[in-house]
Formats: sequence, structure tokens, C-alpha cells
Amino acid sequence: MNPFLLPPAIDFTAVFFVGISGALVAVRRGYDIVGIFFLALITSLGGAFLRDGIFLQNGPPAVVSDERYILLILAATIIGTLFRNKMHKVGRLVSLMDAVGLAAYAVLGTTKALSAGIPVSGSILVGVVNAVGGGMLRDLCTREEPMVFRPGEFYALVAFFGATAYALLVKNELMDPTQAAYLCIILMLITRFLTIALNWKTRSFQALYGDGVVLTEGPFIAVRQEAAEKTAELAARQAAREGAEENPPPADRD
Repeated sequence: MNPFLLPPAIDFTAVFFVGISGALVAVRRGYDIVGIFFLALITSLGGAFLRDGIFLQNGPPAVVSDERYILLILAATIIGTLFRNKMHKVGRLVSLMDAVGLAAYAVLGTTKALSAGIPVSGSILVGVVNAVGGGMLRDLCTREEPMVFRPGEFYALVAFFGATAYALLVKNELMDPTQAAYLCIILMLITRFLTIALNWKTRSFQALYGDGVVLTEGPFIAVRQEAAEKTAELAARQAAREGAEENPPPADRD
């Protein structure tokens, strides 16, 4: 099987603009230039690091073997920092390239995994991680709940269905890998844009089944409302007992 090769122009453009999105997050959080650079690096290339460093392990990751990737991240850091107040004018372009990167890297990760002899299910996993891994690492590094875990616009699901379609088409020799890649990328882009335009969103389990689970503010916290109320009640009783022990009622005097 001849693996799909992502055109460098698409690859480098996506890396640059996704890097800018990571740099803007770092700027808003008040990071210095070192923090801005590394968050841009993680956001843009984190999925590739996970793909090559954990799953494939077939030599140095591609993103450190080619110095152009690091130079692009450096450029994204500088531009995102200097023009942070004007980036809203190219917000749609950044969103577009984010969608292109999601689709392209889902297919690229899948094809690299298939070429390495990984079974279809594992290859799909590698493709999804390649597509969304950078965003997950960004959220973890900034102590945020990963976006892909929260109900919202179809993101990881788009990568999953695209990677699955590509893996099945190629593994069953239904299409040439390059043709299958571009077909799946286009379908993922259309789906991603439709979810934004039509406001399609996933829903949480508690919203679907009404089991009383609520999300509280803050990272990585999810508690049941009933449990929280019970805990508060027990704490109030304990405080009342401690208060009674510290201030016992006066003894009766005959």
C-alpha cells in the first residue's frame, strides 16, 4: 500500500495557523515568551509528538527531523504576540485552518499507522489522537478541562468518523489511498462546517437521561448534586457537634 502523503503546503500552513491559536491562548493567560512558544508548539504539533513518540516509535518524530516546523512555530509565536489585538480580523481563517488540520491529521495519522502494520482499530485511534492530541495537551497544560471531553460542537467525532472511513476504504482496497484521503478530508471539512453553521452539538449524559449530575466550575470536576447536598448537610452537623463540645451548656445549680 502506498501511503497518503500530505502536501507540504497544507501541512505547513495548518501548523502555522494552529500554532497562532495556541499562542493567543498563552497571551490571554499572561504567559511570557517562553510559555507562548511552548504552548504554540504543543497545540500545533502535540498530536504528531504523540503519534510518533508513543504509538509508532519509528525514529525521531517528523516535527523535530525537519527544522521548518520549529521555525513555523517561532513565527507563529512572534506574530501571535505582536499582533494579538488584531488577530480577531483573521479569526475565520484560523478556524478554517484548524478544521483543515483536524481533517488532514486524522487521515495522516491513520495512514502512518496502517503503513506501520497497526490493525484498523489501532490505526483509527492513532488518527484521532494525531488530530486532537495537540488541543488536549494545550488544555492540560493550562489546567483546563480538555475541550474534547465537554459537550459541544462535533470535533473529535469528526476525526473519528473520518479516520474510520479512510481506514476501511484503504484496508479493504475499495479506493486508492490518495483518493480515499482527499475524499475523507473533504467530507470531514463539510461535516465540521455544517456543525458550526447549523449549531450541531453533542449533549452530556446527564442532559440526555436527567440523572441529577451537574458540572461545577473549575477543571476536572464533576459531582452529583445529591452527593454535594448530602456532604454539605453532614458538614453542617459536624460543625454543630464541634460547637456544642467547645461550648457545653452551663451545669444546673441547685
